[in-house]
Amino acid sequence: MCGLSLRGSGAVPFLESLVVADVAGLRDGTGTLTVFTNNRGGSIDDSVVTKVADDHVYLVVNAGCRDKDLAHIGEHMEAFRRKGGDVDWHVHDERSLLALQGPLAGTVMQRLTEEDLSRFYFGEFKMLDVNGVHCFLTRTGYTGEDGFEISVPSNTLWISRKQSLRSPKGR
Repeated sequence: MCGLSLRGSGAVPFLESLVVADVAGLRDGTGTLTVFTNNRGGSIDDSVVTKVADDHVYLVVNAGCRDKDLAHIGEHMEAFRRKGGDVDWHVHDERSLLALQGPLAGTVMQRLTEEDLSRFYFGEFKMLDVNGVHCFLTRTGYTGEDGFEISVPSNTLWISRKQSLRSPKGR
């Protein structure tokens, strides 16, 4: 998966010109599954988008479609900027994504952070510390099970993973 951030006063309207989701209608810290469309309304790829704030959108695109998706976003961003739109982006190549899925995902995740996750619901997003590492945490997943996607700095990934998974099955 490929995580990226769109920032600027035009981040939300820019993204809404590319996807079918009502990004402006999302509450800060919530997200949704959406679809990138081409100029004829056909589907290009799906993505999970999260409105962090009015001037910051975090999205995850499929790794297999990364080059195609980033080219599509970049091409439209240049056109948006030429018309005076305020948007910039950062592809989070310095981060890796982990998926924690299954019936014990909430229990396991809670052990790894001091943040109270009891009211952290599906589709929500937070920036928080996991095992002392600053992470982006999204309550989502494609498996049909409860779960989390954790964006962690790549240089801490192996250390964090080893510490987090010392006991199996969340025990």
